[in-house]
Formats: sequence, structure tokens, C-alpha cells
Amino acid sequence: MDRENARLAEFRKQGDTLWVRHNLCETLPFPTPLTWSILRSFMGGSGGYGNLYRQLGFSPGRRVRNEGFVELIAGQIYVSAQRMPDLYCSDFPFSFDEQELLRDPSAIDRSPSRLDLDRVGPWFLLRCPWIAAVMWRSHRRIQQLTQSALPAFQRWLPSYHAWIVQEQELRLSGLTHPQLIVVLDRRIQCVLHEFAPQLLMPGVIGATLFEKLREELTQLSSPDAAQAFCLRLLQRLPTPALDELNQAIVSRGSGALSESEFLNRFGHRSAVEMELAQPRWAEAADRVPHLAEAELPARLGITQGEAESDLQEFLNEQGASQGCDKCRGLLNNAFALLPMRETGKDELMRGYALLREACEALASVTGLGANFYFLTLDEVQCLGSDSPSVEISRRKLEWRNRQRLPHPAVIDERGLYFPQQDLPHDSVERQGTVISPGCATGFAWFPDQHPGEKPPSGSVLISSTLPPHFVSHFATAVGVVVDQSALLSHGAILARQFRIPVISQREATQLIQEGDEVRVDAHAGSIHIARRPPPS
Repeated sequence: MDRENARLAEFRKQGDTLWVRHNLCETLPFPTPLTWSILRSFMGGSGGYGNLYRQLGFSPGRRVRNEGFVELIAGQIYVSAQRMPDLYCSDFPFSFDEQELLRDPSAIDRSPSRLDLDRVGPWFLLRCPWIAAVMWRSHRRIQQLTQSALPAFQRWLPSYHAWIVQEQELRLSGLTHPQLIVVLDRRIQCVLHEFAPQLLMPGVIGATLFEKLREELTQLSSPDAAQAFCLRLLQRLPTPALDELNQAIVSRGSGALSESEFLNRFGHRSAVEMELAQPRWAEAADRVPHLAEAELPARLGITQGEAESDLQEFLNEQGASQGCDKCRGLLNNAFALLPMRETGKDELMRGYALLREACEALASVTGLGANFYFLTLDEVQCLGSDSPSVEISRRKLEWRNRQRLPHPAVIDERGLYFPQQDLPHDSVERQGTVISPGCATGFAWFPDQHPGEKPPSGSVLISSTLPPHFVSHFATAVGVVVDQSALLSHGAILARQFRIPVISQREATQLIQEGDEVRVDAHAGSIHIARRPPPS
């Protein structure tokens, strides 16, 4: 921890004073060195993620292009609240509200909106016309893509599938180390830096429009009323790709779908699927979540026309029917594009499985096996006859040890400082952010403390994040409380589909002890904790 605090002190000298855990932690909690070295390049301003922003009309700043905006801190991925605005352009005059991030870390997923003249350089007035031009260009570009992104995606997808088939036909078993490096580099470039922006674009625009709708409704009503309406909408929004996956898992568990049929469609997926060291289901079919006991709830689907009617009714109730036309336009476009987040992710995982295949071939030819993933990409490319076994052993030990550390949702100027809280002896109540609506009461159960076990019936799951594999717990759990999650994360969508109430409260894992009685009130946005009586 001392070494990480020293790194954070160096970052503070460069102006990085506030770090927020990235929602990627839900599907990639503790990346291995190889996975992180590849994904960090993707997440940078010069990588695939930066390319996505450029296609949206923005112009990422120099520091984000050179250093990125994410760092691995104590083994988990954190976003610099000071660097991230530079994804839009250099000297971007808006920043995140630090107090809001401390209250609700998921605010990092929204655009920075606080005017902050401390961010701008001495030449700001001269650069103002250029910054205004960038913002106008991005506004126009997003307007154009709102109409064209989905048709363009559908036209482009067959060529992507053809490339996937072509790569799958390539036999890697007879290739040498240098030849496999060429294959891996090509696949990284194609999948993450060229194809990923196309695959993610419709969903990103859908999320942007949904956030604009929420902001517009907040201005026309109240934050609580707008949030409640948006949650109801999300709970009923069609998600074809995710519905298909869930139904296939249930059908596989009940025997209605054969293993070969399931793997032919979803063999490229896995539980912690952003981790390249994690086998895909095609490699380890026994790791498919068991949902036969978790009866898949009937989907409360909604058509676009029904969504419009609900919106009109909500605005009438709020006395704000004058904003109907603008809100209807945002709703209709978000309705069409938002489900593409899961479709794009499913397609991206097809290409990601090819990266895993090349890594496994290299792990075999180098004789390193699972140790291969504890090298960085640069080290893999320069690997000679002598493998750095001592360094690999040190990294594996460090990787395991970091998983035992507490990881706060937000790291402020104190660094990785974890004061032991004086926990109340009887009960405590806290406000949080509603992720999935509903109410439930049960006894606290920490999945991370019981790996491979199922929660007792009536449990409330307590965790730092809301990973997708929690879906296998939804047969017996009645609610979830997490330190951090996002409305549009994979785990949040699953929780709403299974009608499991979820609240995000940044101190949850520190406040709650296993066995405490926890009431999750995801209507009022609160959790009530009744202390477990001490043993007699």
C-alpha cells in the first residue's frame, strides 16, 4: 500500500487528486498484467476508445493521448476525474463536481458540467473559438449519428463476421513465437482499435441520449421523479441480446438446449470475460452460470408507442407537457439505440475471444502456461529463451495480495487510506443511489467471502461492485447493496430484469457486517441496517 500511496502522491503533483473506480471493474475486477497492458492502450486517447470520441467529433487532449485517463491502483481500474474531461478536447472548461462524485461515484459516467476556469490555460481566450468549434462539431456529429449509427452498424456487421470467420480458420498450432506475435498484434489492432469503436458506437450514443432525457426530465419535474421514471423505463426497455443469452443459459440448465447448440452461439462469452486469462465457455463449458433454479421472470417489455404514452402521462402529471416534443425525440432515439449496448458488447466479445486464442497459443509455445498472463505485452513481444520466472512469481503474489485490500469507490487526497470506522452498535440508515427499484429485507451475505457458494435464501448481497455473475445468486437473494454501480452496467440490467432491488452506497461494505439485517428500500433510495446481536 505504501508504494501505491507514493504513486498517488506523484499523480497529485500532476493535478490528479480524485480517482473514481471505473465500472469496468464489474467485468474485470483485478486484471492480470497482460490484460491490463492491452486494455490500457485501448482506453487511452490514442487507442480505440479515443478513436470512438474522435468519431463523435471530439478532439482528445495531449495528456489523455499520451497517458490515458485510467490507471491501475492497488490492482483495480480507476479514472482520474481531472484527466477525463480532456477526452473532449484540450483546455475543456468543464470539470466534474467533486462533492457529487463523493456522494455518487456513478456521476463519473456523465459528462462534466461544472464550469471550471482553473482548468484552462493562459491562452484560453484565444482558444475559445477552437473549443466552441469542437463542441459544435460534436453536437452536429452526434445528431447525424443518432439517425445513421444503427443502419451503418447493420450494414457493416456482415463484413466484421466475415473477418471473424477468416481468423477462426487460421491454424495457430504450427506457428512460431514471432508469427504468433504478428497474429496477436494484428488482432489487437483490428478488434480493439478499429472494430470496437464501430461496435460500441450505437450503444454509446443511446446512453448519451438517455442521459440527456434524464437531464431534461429533471428540469421539467424533480430529480427524484425523473430518476424514478427513468428506472421504470429501463426496467421495461427491450434488451434482445441479453434476453437471448439469459434464456439460453436457462434452457441449457434445464436441458432444453444442447451444449453444442449453446456453445455455437455463446461459446465466445464467459463470466469475467474482459480478462484474457479467463477461459471462454467454449473452452470450459462447466463454467456456464447455472440458472435452472432461477426462474427467468416474464419480461415486462414495452413498445416504443407505450413508452411515448408513459412519457406523456408523466409530463402531464408534472404539469410539464410543454417539453413533450423534445423529450419524445430523445426517448424514441434512446429507445432504438440503448439496447445496442449489449448487442455491441456481445459482438465485441467474438473478437476478444480471438485475442484469447492467440494468447493461449503463445502461452503454449513459450511453455509458460497460465504464467504467460503475468507478462506485459511489451515483454511478450521481446520474450527470449529465458523467461523472467522470478518477476512472474513476484507479480502473481502481488496480484493475489492486492485482492485482499479494501478498494474504495473514490480515492481522494488522503490516498489509499482506510480508517477503521466506529460502527454503530444498534442500527444505522444511509441514503444511496437507486440502481434497480423495489424493496426487500434480508440478512447480509458477502459473496466475496464465500467463493463458489450460493447465498442462503432471503440474503441481501453486499459487494463493492455488481458483477454479471451475480445473476446465478438471484434465485435465492432478495436484494443487493454495493459500494458502486452504474445504471447501464451489465449487472444493473440483469438485476432489473430479475426484479432484484439494488442500491449503491459508497460506504456499504464498510458499514455492513455479515449477518446484519438489511432493508433495501430502492423506492426511497435508502438502506437500513439492524446490527446482528453479539454472540452470547
